[in-house]
Amino acid sequence: LCLQGHTVNGSNGAAEPVMPIPKFKQKFGQIIDIRSMINESTKLNAEEGCDPNGADRVLKPLGGYLGYNSEWRELAQVISRDIYSQNPNVKWDDIIGLDEAKRLVKEAVVYPI
Repeated sequence: LCLQGHTVNGSNGAAEPVMPIPKFKQKFGQIIDIRSMINESTKLNAEEGCDPNGADRVLKPLGGYLGYNSEWRELAQVISRDIYSQNPNVKWDDIIGLDEAKRLVKEAVVYPI
């Protein structure tokens, strides 16, 4: 058992001080606001007079890939290719099983939006 700043009884019953856990500085990469990019794209489509239900519009690449490094640009291209331009009319209940996978997708994608 490792508790920072406390003592723990060792195998011989004697109290041993616990070494503090070192704190590492984390460096984060570029932060990209996907929600604002999607909102901007939706707003542009509405200004151009596209059908709001998306039946006749062609989705534009996310943000034009400007300001991305090569890894983020590649990810944005993959996401843009995989976006459906029409509603396939599939409900969560239509997918049998995979409850854990559905829960993770909802937490990562559906709930933040």
